[in-house]
Formats: sequence, C-alpha cells, structure tokens
Amino acid sequence: MDVSDESAVAYARIARAFDSLLNAAMARLRLHYAARISGLMLTRQGGQSAAVAALMAERDAALAQLRREMVESRRAAIQAARRQGRRKRYRVVVEPEWFDVPSRPTRTNRKRWPVRAMSGKGYPKP
Repeated sequence: MDVSDESAVAYARIARAFDSLLNAAMARLRLHYAARISGLMLTRQGGQSAAVAALMAERDAALAQLRREMVESRRAAIQAARRQGRRKRYRVVVEPEWFDVPSRPTRTNRKRWPVRAMSGKGYPKP
C-alpha cells in the first residue's frame, strides 16, 4: 500500500469515527429535549406554546453547537494525523556505527556530526 493510500485510509477512519460520535451525541441530545418538551406538553399550562418554542430554539442551538465542536475536533484530529505523517517523512536517522562519536565536532575530531538527514529544512546535508 502506498503512503498516500495509507494516509487516506487513516483520514477516512478518523472521519467515520467522528461521524459516528456526532450521530450518537445528536440522538442523545434530541432524546433529552424530546423528554423535556413532552413533559412540558403534559402539564397543559397556559403559555405552553411559547415555552415549547423556547425549548425547540434551545434544542436547535445546542445541536448546532455540538455539530460545530465535533467538526472542529475532527479537523484537529486529521491535522494531528497529518503532522504525524510528516514527522515520519522528515525524520532524522542516526547511524548505529556512529554512536560512540561525540555529539559535536571538536578541534581534534572535525568529522561531520553523526546524523544523516532524510530531507527537510534545517537538517545538515549528508
């Protein structure tokens, strides 16, 4: 499997997981407000329609807020997965035979540092 295919599969899994969480949370919130609205309608008090309309508006606002938060969380999770993929691509590889060499070149040891960069900005060239 190609790297781009693996990342696409990972992003799809993240999106599907957040979609499932969003659907479950919205169903739970709708059930909560349905119970409140039905309880209000059973009391049969005066001014009932205004109270029901206020609860419906509150429900719609809560659902919109939940959707915004879940979309933002999903976006952050996908960006974190992309950052993790970038880290793999631009990682620094330390050669095993160089472990005994000092971490910095000295006057007596003017060899290059014991690090070979894969690619990326700020890394020494091999």
